[in-house]
Parts: sequence; C-alpha cells; structure tokens
Amino acid sequence: MLFVWIMWAVVLAACIATGVLLTGHGASFVTGWRQKSPEERARLDRGAFARRAGKWMLPIDLALIALVAYVQLRAVPAIERGDIHRYGGEITLVSLGLCLLIVVIALLSMKGEK
Repeated sequence: MLFVWIMWAVVLAACIATGVLLTGHGASFVTGWRQKSPEERARLDRGAFARRAGKWMLPIDLALIALVAYVQLRAVPAIERGDIHRYGGEITLVSLGLCLLIVVIALLSMKGEK
C-alpha cells in the first residue's frame, strides 16, 4: 500500500506544479522556455507561456488522478484478496490506456509550439 501513497504524492506534486503554472509563474521550469534564444524569450510573454503549459497539464493531472484512484480502488483490493489473476487483463488495459492518454496529450501540447 506504500506505493499507492507514493503515487498520490507524485500526483499532488503534479497538481501543485499545474497550479503554479496556471498563475503565470514557473515558465523557466517549462522545457521549451529554456530552449528559446534570448531574443525569442524577450518577444514572448513569460506568464502566458507558463499558463499555456498549465492548461495542457490539467488533463494530464486528471488522467493521473484517475490512474492512481483506479489502482487504489481496483488493483490493490484484488491483490489483497489474492484474485488479481481475474482482473489482470482489465487492470492492464485501463492502466495502459490512461498512460497512452497522457502521452497523447503531451504530444499534442508540443504540436502547437512554434
């Protein structure tokens, strides 16, 4: 059960980071900001850049919350009961599906970057 609490701590950290980005702070922690030339950075609005990253993080946070809640409410009880073999395919599909959703959202967020 310790791993579930560790997963919730990671989700909480991601949600806090999203909150910071949505307020317009933390642009220097976004990968794309540091890769831009100083001239490009001077042209761009630092706060808008951070808010854009925060908006893309919202669906990722929701997917992470869904993933951890699913693991805690479905997988852990099955492990504790000893009948995880009955749910193995379902747990794998749901977990991989949510992970794939996170990857797709991340790729879409990079597509619009110019």
